[in-house]
Amino acid sequence: MNQQKDSEQDMQQPHRQTQRLPFEHAREIGKLEEIIQEQIAKRAQVMLEDVIPSTNIQRLKHGRQWVATNSYRPDDPTETVVHSTEMSISFESILNHEVVILGRLLNEIPNEMHKQLMASMYDTVRETTESTGNVVSNKDFKAGFMEAIKGIVFSVDRWGVPSAPQLHVHPAMAAKIEQYCRDPDAAYDQEIQRITEQKKLEAIADEARRITRYKFR
Repeated sequence: MNQQKDSEQDMQQPHRQTQRLPFEHAREIGKLEEIIQEQIAKRAQVMLEDVIPSTNIQRLKHGRQWVATNSYRPDDPTETVVHSTEMSISFESILNHEVVILGRLLNEIPNEMHKQLMASMYDTVRETTESTGNVVSNKDFKAGFMEAIKGIVFSVDRWGVPSAPQLHVHPAMAAKIEQYCRDPDAAYDQEIQRITEQKKLEAIADEARRITRYKFR
């Protein structure tokens, strides 16, 4: 009986209607979003340039596919890979004025973007080396590194200056390199230096042949 009366009383109470209150600082919120996006982009750019020099980065304003005519496989189109990340901020954090969330936002998003970029880059390198057969395996450090250097094609920068390629290794391989550096082989180092200089000369010659396809006035 009491339960029925309580139910009747609840039904007689008017329902509360939610109201949307106007926010007086809409313009400031938009400016804050612009600043956050700008800071995220700057941090992501710095992390990218730690791996790839800015002079070697090409940006496309539109399109998902393109063909690199100067590649070894000019008929194979290259497709862009989309990376995306997100971070949510709880309404409770906003109510509690937890501004520290913004600092975490500025760190976590570019870190996640960089992680995806590196994974994509390593996948591209793996697919390319496996398709061309340019893979070194089942070799000790000295023999494997020697074969790897011989199989790499050096390139030049925008000024035609050749440079040695970057070395990205697994922690286990890094430990082997450190071990070798503690007890180097002078004859082996001299041979690596000779091959490196020869590769640089080949890169200069390749660039000279490439620019002969263009006419300068």
